Amino acid sequence: MIALVVFAILAAIAYPAYTNQVIKARRADGHALLFTAAQREQQFFTSNSAFTGTVGNGGLNISAASEEGYYTLTIATTGTPPTTYTLTATRAASQTDDTRCGDLTLTHLGVKGNSGGSLPASRCW
Repeated sequence: MIALVVFAILAAIAYPAYTNQVIKARRADGHALLFTAAQREQQFFTSNSAFTGTVGNGGLNISAASEEGYYTLTIATTGTPPTTYTLTATRAASQTDDTRCGDLTLTHLGVKGNSGGSLPASRCW
């Protein structure tokens, strides 16, 4: 009986820690999506002297969904022609449980951020 109680206490501590580590590991999927999109934006700018707000064909030519499917990419541009951008990796699927970091962002200046989370960006990147 004592062993069962000890096991229950350990499980109550270990499961939330495990869940947090899984969520944290999945953030790498969002980081990879943002870095790939930023690289494509720079390539697009080299050819067109402007950034693009289009993810698919005629723009970055990549899928809006991350490789593992935990994030979805959106682009916000400013200027005419666009001279700045902010990329946002929005949580999808089971990653919506990431309330600590929320959605990840990356700007044309390389500024890393997040929105909708309780932690500062420096802890999410």
